[in-house]
Amino acid sequence: MNKSNALTVISKILDWLDSKGSILTIDAMGCQNKIADKIMDKEEDYIFSLKSNEGNLSDDMTRLLRKLR
Repeated sequence: MNKSNALTVISKILDWLDSKGSILTIDAMGCQNKIADKIMDKEEDYIFSLKSNEGNLSDDMTRLLRKLR
């Protein structure tokens, strides 16, 4: 399955899934604004994996987490 197909499937699962009040976990492939927005619109929380090849996003998160220590 290629990346675009997986993202389509994740989006469809989120439409179908009734998980209000739950915390959803998604691997780095699903770390997308549209997916995060869909989860938040359903009043759910999420944990996304983030890989170092995500450039600025990875660097920003590293800086943020160091400040929170």
